[in-house]
Amino acid sequence: MYAYYNEDESLSIAIFATLDAPEQGLTTVATVGLSDLTNQVAPGLSVPTELIAVGPTNSDLPAHAIATVAFDHIRPGLVLQPGVVVPEAVSRNRPGVTLPHLLLWDPFLWEGLAHLEIEGDRVFPLLAIPASETELRFAERHGGSALAARFQEEQIDIFDWRRAPVT
Repeated sequence: MYAYYNEDESLSIAIFATLDAPEQGLTTVATVGLSDLTNQVAPGLSVPTELIAVGPTNSDLPAHAIATVAFDHIRPGLVLQPGVVVPEAVSRNRPGVTLPHLLLWDPFLWEGLAHLEIEGDRVFPLLAIPASETELRFAERHGGSALAARFQEEQIDIFDWRRAPVT
């Protein structure tokens, strides 16, 4: 587990990494403790959430990207829920990347991971999937659910943080 800090080091988030998961050559990273913060998805409804991303073992980009989303949630209060596209969550760490944004979606890679029980509380993980500029524009017009459906239709490699855009 590692601590990631924002630019001025006023915020930090713990990120856990598991090598060779879900398969050889890939690393799964996840926030730890983000679910302790309020994530108000509707008036009176807070949904504890953690973020997960998967990428090549030799890249720290997925961990930095979900840390950036965590900081956006902490300050200024980004609501974390399926279908949200976080602009520049990747490119703020690496300018010039092909996939500068992140789509937050249900963690479909892991059957039965709709929620976790942590210390008696239900926590809902979200999978961060890199998205291009044109994919962000598609989501702005049609919604994040439509973008997720397009990704599924095209069977994109969600582990490839350098893949070609689909829209």
